[in-house]
Amino acid sequence: IRDRYQRRVRAAIREMKEEIGLDSNLLQFICKLDAIEIIDQNNHKKNTFHFFIFYWQNSNLLECKLDNEQEPEFDKIELIDFNSLLLKCATFKIELYQKLSILIQPII
Repeated sequence: IRDRYQRRVRAAIREMKEEIGLDSNLLQFICKLDAIEIIDQNNHKKNTFHFFIFYWQNSNLLECKLDNEQEPEFDKIELIDFNSLLLKCATFKIELYQKLSILIQPII
């Protein structure tokens, strides 16, 4: 179990590097949140999401590079508060982020 946990943390760090060019040396791992499951209308599990919390000391957005991949997934990055995220995110992600906002409260 511990090895699987460490692989997931390394995968999260690798994804940050690939997606937004954020160097892992700038991040301090804090914790992994409980998995969030999204259920469809028929009460079947649709997806399970794992979230990892990192501390980014200076939070300098200029250190992010959105052109790391041949076809970048993102064209813009910004720091916003959680309530704004709920207003700006894609409709299908609202339930996920609402559940995440509950889980993250004791941490932030």
